[in-house]
Amino acid sequence: MKLRSLACFAVLLVTVPFLTPRALAQSAVPRIGALEIQVKVTAEDGRTPLPQVRVELLNLNGIPLQQAFTDAQGRVNFILDANRLEREFRVRASGTGLEDTTSDHILFDPDIERQGSVRLVYLQVKRTDQPSPQSPAAVTSVAAAQVPKKARNAFHDGLASWQKKDYQQAAADFQKATEFYPQYDDAFNYLGMVYARLDQADKARAAFESAVKLNDKNASADRNLAGILLNEHDYKRAAELAQKSVAIDPSSAFALTVLAIAELQMGNLDAAFRYAHQAHGTPHEGYALSHYIAGVALERNHDPKGAKFEYELYLRETPDGPEAAQVKQALARLAASDPAQ
Repeated sequence: MKLRSLACFAVLLVTVPFLTPRALAQSAVPRIGALEIQVKVTAEDGRTPLPQVRVELLNLNGIPLQQAFTDAQGRVNFILDANRLEREFRVRASGTGLEDTTSDHILFDPDIERQGSVRLVYLQVKRTDQPSPQSPAAVTSVAAAQVPKKARNAFHDGLASWQKKDYQQAAADFQKATEFYPQYDDAFNYLGMVYARLDQADKARAAFESAVKLNDKNASADRNLAGILLNEHDYKRAAELAQKSVAIDPSSAFALTVLAIAELQMGNLDAAFRYAHQAHGTPHEGYALSHYIAGVALERNHDPKGAKFEYELYLRETPDGPEAAQVKQALARLAASDPAQ
């Protein structure tokens, strides 16, 4: 699921993606017109199944699209809508006492794959008492490693409710998890995402604030809160939180785009361009917005040639994107001011 919130520039309006998981649990039965990814998680020996391991389906930006937990056989299924299929994915397994493990790219070609296709993915996960330093996107707090069973069960209930699109119940479930265990930063983060889905920004902000306070290395909560603060025009703190998220997860196009917008709003044109350009250097499908920001920064910095290049790149990537009208106006403005044309 992708929620979008608005951030106003001084002279123009852009749409800022506010990201939350599109779905948080697997469907048991493949639907007509669907493709399926079956994940099997085992220990290093390749044979011992690992139950109750969190498995996330990620897009190329590292953003979770779905999340579920392995069954007693170490298996979990993700169902994809073939009509709205992204082309490349990864899956990531994580959990207490396990080294975070991410698969290679999983490529689906909608022109080749058939409805009902099943892709098998095997993950061998190393047992460890410490989170893996090679997987910075998911840093587990000490408190999270001590979550009692009743809180974890309530958290899983919240994921199941989200899958059913029963967002009110999901909010109640995640809230219950935080009451059972007030140090549960992941539960607060997901509670915030549910409230954002319900358009309850104040409650979402409070939940994200709690998650960030409990775990200063929760990159997801940092960027989620940064997105809300950007919409509230608190650009300084939004930039600080997005910077924290990038330090943990440098491949997050969302966090980098938030940074670029915040720096642009604060008049730091060089920094705005740098972060927008950095976002462009990551897998950034759906983030042509970074080219728009780069173009605005360059245009204001009196570099019309560079701005023109970024604006044209935006239109090549998303000709019908939400900023397309502003981009075309900017190109017309640059053409009118260029004596060579």
